[in-house]
Amino acid sequence: MFGERQGAPLAQAPTPPRAFASALEVQGMGHIPAWLRPTSADIQVANGLLDAVGMLKEGQSEQAAMRLQQLRGENALGNEVCALQSWALLQAGQTESAATVARDGVVEFGATPALAFAMAQVFEQENNPREAFPLYRDLSTLATKDLLVLTACARTAVACGQGADALFYLDRLMLIEPLSVDQKRLRAHALELAGRPEDALSLYEQMSAERPDDFALLADMASASFATAQGSGEPSHYENAVQLLERLTAAAPQHGEAFFMLATARQELGLDAAAAVAYDRCLEVEPSNVEAGLAYATLLAAGGSAQASADVLLSLLRQPISGKDVERVQSRLMTLRLPEENQ
Repeated sequence: MFGERQGAPLAQAPTPPRAFASALEVQGMGHIPAWLRPTSADIQVANGLLDAVGMLKEGQSEQAAMRLQQLRGENALGNEVCALQSWALLQAGQTESAATVARDGVVEFGATPALAFAMAQVFEQENNPREAFPLYRDLSTLATKDLLVLTACARTAVACGQGADALFYLDRLMLIEPLSVDQKRLRAHALELAGRPEDALSLYEQMSAERPDDFALLADMASASFATAQGSGEPSHYENAVQLLERLTAAAPQHGEAFFMLATARQELGLDAAAAVAYDRCLEVEPSNVEAGLAYATLLAAGGSAQASADVLLSLLRQPISGKDVERVQSRLMTLRLPEENQ
């Protein structure tokens, strides 16, 4: 429907006259993405567009969408107004209606930059980054310094698991202005996806020094530290991971995955008793965590506690786990040598 996927490139976005560009700022359209701003010609035809713009600024998205629909019915307006109506519906939480308006607009106007942006926003809201990313990518070729689009390219690339692509767009952003905290976090995720956990951890540490009370940042940093340790196998890296994971689990005692990582890191350092405590807490929070249960059972069996190992495995079998996981647990259970009276 848009861009390279159908072999039809996006039409070049019209550049508003310099005088009108200044008028846009006076009229207060800074809250509307540049791709969606009505043209001077449309405003001259339907001055009521400024009412809709004002409604959007006040957070009255649904009313703005209705007003835009009315104006489109009364006047022959451009594709930007159609795209703006779709975006207003999206802000109002009406994703399906937003998608319908944008798709109908494509039928009427073709694959324009404004409608491409509107559809990319819809795809993101639908949790479909693989459809959104190529649209943002096409738009970035039309406006090479558009911060909103470059950030969207990076964001959707990360959501697609494409770390190298995300870094490409974040590098372009860095040439324009310093990255914000959210963009730095995005870059750290991209570095992890690109197989550079140590660089990601370094960036997380820098951000953590600036925002020591940011829990989400601590969680990301602890995860990156654990990934770095697993990649290197260095005891010092595991020690660092343990410190961060202990902080994280103290702040979030219901974070089962964090306890699993903590248990694994402790076990790698030979701290089996401490690892057992973390495994036990992980399974208390997430009783169907098969990977944690199997690892805990293996630790217990290696320490000579076959019955305790069996108890962990039997507890897993009472959980709603997949058929494949049932087979894995049963296979492990059959390898245990239990005391004769319990066999």
